[in-house]
Amino acid sequence: MDVISGPGEAFGQESWLGTAVLDAAGLVLESDGSLVEHLGLRPGEILDEPRLESALAAALTGNRVWLRLGPVNLAARPVSRGPMPHAEFLFFEADQEEQSVRELDRESRRRRLFEGLTAGLSQSAGFDAVAQALVGTIHASLDLSGAAIWRSRSADSLVLAAHRGFSAAAAAAAEVISNQTPPFPAWLAWSGSRVLECSNVRLDPDIWAWEARGLERPGSVICLPLAEGDRRLGVLELAARSGDGEFGADRWLHSRLAEIAGSALARGLDFDRLEEQAHFDPLTGLANRRRLFQVLRERLEETARTGDPLGLIMCDVDHFRRFNEDYGHSAGDEVLRRVAAAMMAELRPYDTAGRYGGEEFTIILPGCDLEGAAVVAERLRRRIAQVDSGVETGLTVSLGCAAANGDFETAEGLIRIADLALYRAKRRGRNQVSTGNRNEEQDQDRIDPAMLALTCLREEHRSAAERRLELAGPVLESLSGTLGLRPGHVELLRAAVVLGPWLESGLNETAAAEIQHGLLRGAVDLLAESKCEKVGRDNGAVSALRWIEEHLAADGPGRDWVA
Repeated sequence: MDVISGPGEAFGQESWLGTAVLDAAGLVLESDGSLVEHLGLRPGEILDEPRLESALAAALTGNRVWLRLGPVNLAARPVSRGPMPHAEFLFFEADQEEQSVRELDRESRRRRLFEGLTAGLSQSAGFDAVAQALVGTIHASLDLSGAAIWRSRSADSLVLAAHRGFSAAAAAAAEVISNQTPPFPAWLAWSGSRVLECSNVRLDPDIWAWEARGLERPGSVICLPLAEGDRRLGVLELAARSGDGEFGADRWLHSRLAEIAGSALARGLDFDRLEEQAHFDPLTGLANRRRLFQVLRERLEETARTGDPLGLIMCDVDHFRRFNEDYGHSAGDEVLRRVAAAMMAELRPYDTAGRYGGEEFTIILPGCDLEGAAVVAERLRRRIAQVDSGVETGLTVSLGCAAANGDFETAEGLIRIADLALYRAKRRGRNQVSTGNRNEEQDQDRIDPAMLALTCLREEHRSAAERRLELAGPVLESLSGTLGLRPGHVELLRAAVVLGPWLESGLNETAAAEIQHGLLRGAVDLLAESKCEKVGRDNGAVSALRWIEEHLAADGPGRDWVA
């Protein structure tokens, strides 16, 4: 017994010898024809013939079956009769068997195809993934010689997005097609917005040469332009096997496949656009912060597994605020775009560059140790220094480097070290490269607490904090001389200038957990009392400084306020 399936009507009523409708218990509800009565299928009787019972069971589960009963052939199919499942038996003469088998086989292929498409297209995915699912399902379900989908790349070219059955050489030759000689049938269908088909590729070798060479035993071929509304998406090409005349004649199936493929691929394009918006910065085209952290975490996992190094660069445009203030925000945006373009021109294909926030960029360098990352950073610095900013102000960047060798547990930790190195480069005069490591406390060039404080702020607050620090310099110098402060005291006050306005709301989540607010509050209180003006010894500043001294080592600020 053959189980077959598919949508639509497979049988013409003029070919029936009789019919019967049965319920799930095998009770005959309706019957027509003397042959049916002869087989014991009168209304009101219960089915008791084993082979017919098997056919009934298959039909009740949603399948269609074909059964040979001597000179008579039986087709059983599910029918709707109220809420409970029912089955319909149809009997044919033996000499009609070949035609009926073809019809049943056609429905079987259709059923397998649409079930496969339903399963394969049930999840959201991009254009290329949808194309792969479509081609794979159609090729397997219809037992075709080949199947392919081309994607519209521009008005004058198509890109091969997915294929099955074609040789590797054929696929490589058709990776991108356009108005070339000899033309590809898919291009002719696309450019003419029309269905292009051939009953046998060997009858027209000039047009169908690619199919004749790249497929095994090709027969009929059809190229279907794909569209969704006014969006032209590409072309679906399907090639039957030699001798398969049913597929080429199934116009309804061709039309339905074009509709399904067009709709699914349009959703794939929409998915791709949403993914791009979620992962890429619209101004520069680089990865956005979310994507950067995703890639960095993945790379760190690889590093922990393989032991290979991973380099990281934090890059900041020097004096970026001046571009916005002196020439307008459009000039600032153009500077960021030009910096991004210079980065991409210098990096390897598998490096990842992204906009961390504001005028700060991040570059992830697989396989680079700290020395290698510094070399790349210096190359970037020199290239960007040669970029025309578009205005009279010159363009330079400062860069900080860090590297992991399987010893960093978090992306935040690696970024923090590179960020500290970046701010060291800025403090030393900008337009230079600095490197960092996990043992910063042991470095002779000890980290300035103010620079560390800057890394604790959210990105949107950093520029304003840097400006405050710059303006506070002379005031803090005067304050230091008036009160006889140690260098460590001044460093702590610089940190307070940075963090003061944002102590409660401006810290990022990691820093908020790491910084002990008590000591910084003492420094902020000191600034509040002095108001950054001329300081006398009777305004409370001395008592605040004594409080600070109790929390400082003799040679400067202690590090207990950073986790």
